[in-house]
Amino acid sequence: MNINKIKISVFTTIAFALLLTSNVVFASETTGNLSGRSGDETIDGTLVYAPTASPVASTYTSTQNVQLAASGSSSIRYTNNGTDPSCSSGNVYSGAIAISSSQTIKAISCYADDRHSAVASFYYTINTPSSSDNSSSSSSSSSSSSSCNDSPPTSTPDLFQINVTNSTAKLFFTPVSNTNKFIVSFSTKPLAEESNAEVVLAREGVQSYTVYHLRSNTTYYFKVQAKNGCTTGSWSNIVRATTRPSLGSKIASFFKGNFKPITTFVQNIIKPGKKNTVTAPPVVNTIQSNPTPVPQVQTPVAPASKKKCILWWCF
Repeated sequence: MNINKIKISVFTTIAFALLLTSNVVFASETTGNLSGRSGDETIDGTLVYAPTASPVASTYTSTQNVQLAASGSSSIRYTNNGTDPSCSSGNVYSGAIAISSSQTIKAISCYADDRHSAVASFYYTINTPSSSDNSSSSSSSSSSSSSCNDSPPTSTPDLFQINVTNSTAKLFFTPVSNTNKFIVSFSTKPLAEESNAEVVLAREGVQSYTVYHLRSNTTYYFKVQAKNGCTTGSWSNIVRATTRPSLGSKIASFFKGNFKPITTFVQNIIKPGKKNTVTAPPVVNTIQSNPTPVPQVQTPVAPASKKKCILWWCF
């Protein structure tokens, strides 16, 4: 009996058993930073969603009451002190969170059987107007602490192209000279404000960012906002893109102002091993004339003389 065949058979049986007992799938539409398998397909288990926030993280001039939600979750925990929450640490979400000053809310959704999402981050900037009440020094102190002295972004990103597969979307947009931080927001609704993430990119050249774990054959709306310190700029234009229907489909490209995808890009590439021929364009005579023939003068050539030889001497 072949020992190697027995080892392979036992390994195959164990691997198949593990595959059958695996029922956890992670998926998210928030940051695309979740680990997992199979995108957002379910395998006899629970679809896990990262929390979403409403209103969307942005810049406001008054206190905001932020609501968190995660479909099917048993609980949501959050922090606003810069630390990452877990299903055993952080504040248990029970109602709207009042935000009166600039801060970041980090949240995680918890499910049964110790399943949980990735941590989602929501960045809120609150720029309240200066108070005219001078009766209290504490009020003026509070007002100055909530103000932001960072200069706003010098321009608005131009979102001009999105390449999509069945589960990802890669955004291309123009840089902003005084910052390399951007907020990418997207949704299945036209305002593109359900999910967002803050990213740090290069300062020069075309900017790009990929959103992962999207649903296949689904239309999404995307927009981008530049952020310098605690100050955000205006939102870019919104581009609509529809993910491909299945794995292995050609990459589709959606462009600003054009909702029809372009799925193929053809280039004339010389392939090695194949004979490449180039056909020259026909020559067109633009001058029509009958030139006078030039007489040709032929110089007579004297016939070659024959040599006479006697023995080894020729003359």
